[in-house]
Amino acid sequence: MLNLSAYLFRLLRYRLPIILHIFIEPTIEIAFKIAQALLDVSLDFLMGNTSIIPTDKRILSRLENITALPSNKQEELFNVIDTYLRDFNTSKAYKRAVA
Repeated sequence: MLNLSAYLFRLLRYRLPIILHIFIEPTIEIAFKIAQALLDVSLDFLMGNTSIIPTDKRILSRLENITALPSNKQEELFNVIDTYLRDFNTSKAYKRAVA
């Protein structure tokens, strides 16, 4: 008669790779569903391909709307954004230099 730990070891020894494969390496569809439904993040973020945490739905919505714009309008908008970011970074650097 086997004790419980020996029985579980024998049972899992052959099935553990299958169990680990199911839980550790999900299919792309399962990973996408987990990312969207449970974690509310993008699949890129879940896979570590981005450093931005997409938590603000307003920003994500705006980015989706920007992608629908014609390319010349996108370029105009990005020029405005770049100008604001440049000015912000310049003022931040100036404040550090003065302080």
